[in-house]
Amino acid sequence: MKIKLNLLYLVPVFAFVILIPLFLFREKTIILTVNGESSSFTSKKITVKSFFSEIGLHLDPLDDLSPVINSILKNSMEINVDQAIRYMIHFDGKDFSHQSTSRTLGSILSEAEIEFDNSTQILLNGQNSTTNEILPYMAFYDISIIPDNNHSQVISENDVRQSLSVQFQDSSIDIHQNEHNHPKYELSLSGLGPQQYNFIQFSNEQDSIKYTKVSEEVVLDQYPINFSIIYQPLSTISLDSETTIQSGEFGLEAQRSRVRFEDGIETSSIIEDTWLVRSAVDRVIGYGTNVTIQTMSTPNGTIEYYRSFEFYATSYSPARSGVDPSISWYGEVYCGGYTQFGYVAVDLAYVPCGTPLYIPGYGFAIAMDTGNFDGAWIDLGYDDDNWVPWSKPVTVYFLTPVPPVESIPWIIPPGSTPFLPGFTY
Repeated sequence: MKIKLNLLYLVPVFAFVILIPLFLFREKTIILTVNGESSSFTSKKITVKSFFSEIGLHLDPLDDLSPVINSILKNSMEINVDQAIRYMIHFDGKDFSHQSTSRTLGSILSEAEIEFDNSTQILLNGQNSTTNEILPYMAFYDISIIPDNNHSQVISENDVRQSLSVQFQDSSIDIHQNEHNHPKYELSLSGLGPQQYNFIQFSNEQDSIKYTKVSEEVVLDQYPINFSIIYQPLSTISLDSETTIQSGEFGLEAQRSRVRFEDGIETSSIIEDTWLVRSAVDRVIGYGTNVTIQTMSTPNGTIEYYRSFEFYATSYSPARSGVDPSISWYGEVYCGGYTQFGYVAVDLAYVPCGTPLYIPGYGFAIAMDTGNFDGAWIDLGYDDDNWVPWSKPVTVYFLTPVPPVESIPWIIPPGSTPFLPGFTY
């Protein structure tokens, strides 16, 4: 009676153990919102962290995430990510960087401990802005802070004439507008700040004042940084198989330039700063090293092989090899002997001399020669009288015995030849 009772208690426990994996690994619908933009995904991953790895989303430590990274994924779960923005701030003659998920200038300046009031002029990417402006997501912004005491005073044309006319009472002064040595009086006009100001030129000859409007514009450019592709061996997958271990992600470099215009015409451009917004993330690909011996029935009998790989097949004979018959080594093959049926030319870096092969439609073969090609390319040997043209893809079977592990080329690149530029197989 006691044993039966204990078994009854165990039934819910067994059910719980069985149902939990089914719950965790079932396909779930996930709503992911990044910087206000939502997308729907389906995933069988267990945690938010593994889901991000699956879709290739990499978080910065300062990014805001809800729920937390190790949360268990649930069906219809909503995940919200606000990515931190990098701000380059220019204030009080200094430049410094600040990173934040805040989206208003006022909160960003408060975080950076910069004092400001309603009279403070703020330039966002070279344009006037306000502290309550909501910023859309960008990788970076450029902010210039101009206190009120730096604002320029309003100067009218009459003020300029009255204050400076005494300098031109001497009629011997001859100032020409187009000469390089003419004096210039640089005056800022109200509201333009350090980003825009006027050159004022005087000409006694023409009895006129010429205003040259000079403006400066801060230009922010960003350039992608290519990621590298790294290969890693994986003993858990078959030879000639590949799987993505880590998705690659482009990096980003930013550059701030100051461009100067005179009367709307660009006269100079100076690069003021270049910085790394984010580093590139390498793409990691796993290649299989698990060698499995298999058999296959063929018209030539049953074969035993450890590798099958698709090559591009062509064919040749001594008379079609491009070698002058008068040359002493005419008809010879690289590994020793003479061109004949059953001897094939390959890229010996990937298929060493003496490797036994089987090619459907051709038969048994041995790698004995090489040619002007690379990778997965095979040139089938014939004697002159029995030559058969080949020009098509074919599966090549590598016959047993399996060579030593250290001599197996785990990755065979696509076949190519300089005779067909741009053609790879």
